[in-house]
Amino acid sequence: MDELWELAWSAWKRGRYATALAAARRYVGGAAPENRLEGSLLLVKLLAEVKRFSAAEQVLDGVLEEASGIADPDFQYAVHVVRGELCKEKGDYVGAEAFFRKACDYSGEHTAPLIHLGGTLWYQGKLAEAEAAYRRATTVDGDVDEAFENLGYVLRAQERNEEALAALRESLTRDPGNRRVRRAIEDLEAALAMP
Repeated sequence: MDELWELAWSAWKRGRYATALAAARRYVGGAAPENRLEGSLLLVKLLAEVKRFSAAEQVLDGVLEEASGIADPDFQYAVHVVRGELCKEKGDYVGAEAFFRKACDYSGEHTAPLIHLGGTLWYQGKLAEAEAAYRRATTVDGDVDEAFENLGYVLRAQERNEEALAALRESLTRDPGNRRVRRAIEDLEAALAMP
């Protein structure tokens, strides 16, 4: 079963959606009850990403029915993140914001919900709020390099280029192989060097 889980995740990350969906469905079909919920949440994410919203909502409804009464904060966090991602994929950024804020209530001391929240706020044009979410994400556990990267981008969008450059350089010190950040730094350096 672990092989199916790994296959589903790795295929998803490489954009191999047919393989990811097939592996996730097989994992959910054969997993122990405690793992089936986690696999179902992955299946919801995959279905949402390929724009099969009705199917994603159907699987999510099944997860919520099966898990009614589970008060575990990690599970509640995961459900709220998945619901937020589903809303975001549908273009419902207000709904996504609400779910990501709720996810922060369950796991506000980790970068993931804050980065999700920052992105959703940014999509709505709420740059100051997105900046605040990303700044907070730079101070907690998790993917701090990604938090600095996104902070740099939102600062760049506000034409606060020196601050953006500093944030992106901090991101690059934490993840030296990130080519996307290197390109953004080059862009900012060129803009700042203009007479």
